[in-house]
Amino acid sequence: MRRVFPIAASLILAMAFAGPAAAERPERSIYTSLWASTSYVSGLDPYAPGAYSRLTIRYSSWEFRRADGTTTLNFIDIFADGWTNTVSTVFNDPWEAGYFLELTPADPRLGGVSPSLADAWVDAGPLAFVCYQGPCPAMPVEISMSVSWVANGAPAATLYHEVDDIGAVSSLIYRGRAATASVDSAGLLNLPAIVTGSSISFQQQVYRAPTP
Repeated sequence: MRRVFPIAASLILAMAFAGPAAAERPERSIYTSLWASTSYVSGLDPYAPGAYSRLTIRYSSWEFRRADGTTTLNFIDIFADGWTNTVSTVFNDPWEAGYFLELTPADPRLGGVSPSLADAWVDAGPLAFVCYQGPCPAMPVEISMSVSWVANGAPAATLYHEVDDIGAVSSLIYRGRAATASVDSAGLLNLPAIVTGSSISFQQQVYRAPTP
């Protein structure tokens, strides 16, 4: 099975971190994530007859702070999947594959995101190919990947605040900026033709236990 770390679902991940913390009733825990990602597709119609593929490159750094210590990690995740459509739009031969690297504690030499979200970068390699579900298409057995992102849009922010049924408080702030990406793959990784999204983002969730 593929190890999934979709940052769009980082709120769910943050809640997962906060779950054990809630059971132990800490005074406070803080989850912070900075990431940059770019996604591609091979065509605009995923149901058109023939082969279809998509690929996402994502770099992220995380920090989770509690009274008993701080955990940091960073990772690069290159995930691709695809399928073949028949004329009746039935999916045939679905596949999932990619490259993944995780470091704990975080290594600043792998990549970084500026606090203003103006730019980000990752320089990783070698990354080994994994076919999570086949039959997978031919992809390089090993690649090195360098990506730089530069913001081309103004920051957008979202705030979230919730009190649960035991009185614990979760506050979340999300900031994101549209960006352009420059990708250099030393392993001759073929990228799908169309960029569907590219951004640099920040998210922080603060969990406060209920007052005794």
